Amino acid sequence: MITIRREKTVDPAAIRRVLDGAFGRSKESAAVDRLRQRGAVVLSLVALRAETIIGHVMFTAARLDAQAAPTWLDDEQRAPARPGRAEPRPPLRSPHVEPELPWLTLDEQFAREQREREMAEVAEAAEAAAHAKARKELLEANRLAAITAGLTPAPPHVVLGPLGVLPNQQRRGIGTLLVQAGLDHLARVSCEAVFVLGDPRFYGRFGFVSARLHGIGCELPARSEAFQVRVLAAGSFADAGGVVRIEPELHI
Repeated sequence: MITIRREKTVDPAAIRRVLDGAFGRSKESAAVDRLRQRGAVVLSLVALRAETIIGHVMFTAARLDAQAAPTWLDDEQRAPARPGRAEPRPPLRSPHVEPELPWLTLDEQFAREQREREMAEVAEAAEAAAHAKARKELLEANRLAAITAGLTPAPPHVVLGPLGVLPNQQRRGIGTLLVQAGLDHLARVSCEAVFVLGDPRFYGRFGFVSARLHGIGCELPARSEAFQVRVLAAGSFADAGGVVRIEPELHI
């Protein structure tokens, strides 16, 4: 069984091992060490299997600068060329020739389409089952009993990251457990919104949406679909807009 708990004073070395393994470098673990040393951590959780730390996630404070104008990488990439300057031409490519496909009878075509539909349904069912299993394990692990001990109010806005899981423990729902536990805790301590810069296919399952929908951008260069927000308190962004400022250690 996987256990989720708060970071303890004896955990930093194991957390460094997890992050260095997950990212293949030491920049993330060094940033976590510096944030911890100056007391800038809002919430730090670890995932354990048989008392061994195999995953970690950190949340730090964010500041919404309502006076700043947000920008997104996808807008810059679509920006028109300046007047008087020629638009660069794409490199020439060899013409792509579609291979000639064998002729199929109607029955064969129907059978092939039926197989493709069945394979897609099986893949969707497997993904849904894995997500449900991860959620069940989280609830069964009594995670909130350990995580929310000694509740203190959280800042209104926080940033999720880094999130890391040992390579040999990935794709087993560990990251899902850590993110959900963090969101559950923050919702109980008056946090209004959580921001993240990451894969929308992963974070979308937790209710994260593009922060651009609220007129909010990130101070780091980011595409609009990658910089996301999970609103925890209804009405938090009634008059939203601006740029999210994060801890300097996270500029990596």
